[in-house]
Amino acid sequence: MNRHFINTDKFFNAYIDDIYALGLEAENEIYVLANQENRPGHLTTDNPFLYVENDVDSILKVISTFQPEDKIFVCWYSGPIAEAIVKSGIKNPLYVYLMGGDFYVDPIEWHVDWLFDKLTRRKIKKAYFPQVKWTRKNPLHWYRIKTDLVKAHQHKVQVKKAYQKKLKEIERIDYIVLPIQDVAEIDLVKRLYPTCHAKHVYGLFDQNFDMASQLCTKSRSEGKWRILFGNSADPTNNYIDGFKYLSKVLPDVEVFTILSYGDENGKKWALEAGEKTFGDDFHPIMDFMPRACYLDFLMDKDAVVMFHNRPQAVGNIMTALVLGKPVFIKKSNAIYDFLKSIGGLPVYDVVDLKKVSLESCINEALKKRENTIKAVEGIYSNRLRLELLKKMLRLE
Repeated sequence: MNRHFINTDKFFNAYIDDIYALGLEAENEIYVLANQENRPGHLTTDNPFLYVENDVDSILKVISTFQPEDKIFVCWYSGPIAEAIVKSGIKNPLYVYLMGGDFYVDPIEWHVDWLFDKLTRRKIKKAYFPQVKWTRKNPLHWYRIKTDLVKAHQHKVQVKKAYQKKLKEIERIDYIVLPIQDVAEIDLVKRLYPTCHAKHVYGLFDQNFDMASQLCTKSRSEGKWRILFGNSADPTNNYIDGFKYLSKVLPDVEVFTILSYGDENGKKWALEAGEKTFGDDFHPIMDFMPRACYLDFLMDKDAVVMFHNRPQAVGNIMTALVLGKPVFIKKSNAIYDFLKSIGGLPVYDVVDLKKVSLESCINEALKKRENTIKAVEGIYSNRLRLELLKKMLRLE
């Protein structure tokens, strides 16, 4: 029996549906980790699954029913599920779909220096780190400074303990599930967590390939270039730094930003920075869109710009490429190497925005759309996704 632990993220509707589409539901038990107040989230599938409270004790109770031959699949390996699996001591094969936030922002304070650019990092440290107030206005200032320093030290110790706990959780993983050519991200995980010895197993989620590839190319609307910037309210999008950069290299554009899910602080900072930088040309998207609506929305954009340092937004990026849009992303991001390994995709280092003609990049991406579709099909088609899933679920 295959035992699957997922959450209520939008990706997992298709994941559940894929298992049923393969006719393997009798061999697979699907547990959705969600407390009552978080149900159903973005889960809209009609196929059955079981809810489990998202706490260690509830998960341990489920795990206690597993047989030695069962395989465990986890999508979003962080928090109670990771803690419960390590605590249980079970030796069953553990397959983990690498989602991003579960590896790179847990704990966020440990990764702050590489995840965030200067201006965003300043916000993060103020929001998540104890502050030492170096003031001399109060007679008790030295006592208060000492108290602040003690709190800062205690916080530093707690963060280190959280990272050490994460090292043990990642050491337990037997297989990391990622697309075929995504070797750069495996290397990144092993650099960040030296205890990781997991093998790379090929697998992926529905990234809209088949739906996007069938849409007809549209002629662009007149007016300013329309840019999709970032993929969520997560502060790892570095909106504050990114908007500042974009306004300098492309001063006359409309900017669209998806803020319908993610971190509340990140949403607030993105709104403040976007409105301040672009004024009426800033368009935050605050409501969740179903797949078909999102594809229509993205088809109407001219280009995609991402400013994150960690791998994320693969679905947005691959969809945009298949729709014939150029994508600008940091060369230091592991996703850049992955995209370049596919070959022939209209992917550029984000610093190239200062050097290239955006219009030429847009026209070139549209011109080569069919070639892009063929290149991406070898990694993200529905057929391949289902073949890889079936192979993994049936693997002895």
